[in-house]
Amino acid sequence: MRRRISQHRGMSTRSALLASVGVAATVLASGCAAGQIAQTAEEQPGVPGAQATLGNIQLHNVSIAYPNSGSYQPGSMGRLNFVVVNDGKQADHLVGVSAGAAKSVRISGPDGNRIQVGPQSSVNAYGDGPKVQLVNMVRQLRSSERTTVTFRFDRAGEVSVKVPVAPASTVLPTTHLVPKG
Repeated sequence: MRRRISQHRGMSTRSALLASVGVAATVLASGCAAGQIAQTAEEQPGVPGAQATLGNIQLHNVSIAYPNSGSYQPGSMGRLNFVVVNDGKQADHLVGVSAGAAKSVRISGPDGNRIQVGPQSSVNAYGDGPKVQLVNMVRQLRSSERTTVTFRFDRAGEVSVKVPVAPASTVLPTTHLVPKG
């Protein structure tokens, strides 16, 4: 009988040891993700621009410029901002853009109503770069709201992305209420 008891105690000790090793392994494995490359270590903007890839063409940080009045009204115009990258060995051209929130889209750049993107190069459609404007908005659009925009390239084809209206570039003024008295 004593022999059984000692065997039983040995089994309990082994089980406890295995359980402890399992718990320690779990704790160590969960700690591995807490380094500097954790997802929470990467800061993301509140309303990041849209991204898309179409063959050798990449669109980065696609957004509609923040409206001066705080929102786009029906009939107004808004600028589409983006960077287009061509990783290919041949030039391509942005030949058309359409947007769900606008009746039409106007492209204007050095090549007229299309934008050339040379091989292994990029074009920045911000500031003084080529302009792509959403013309005659069909509905109100506010900061952070999205609309579908379709880009059509001569070689690569077309791609549609959900594009946000950019947030204000500066902190907007706040109103302070002063009690009467």
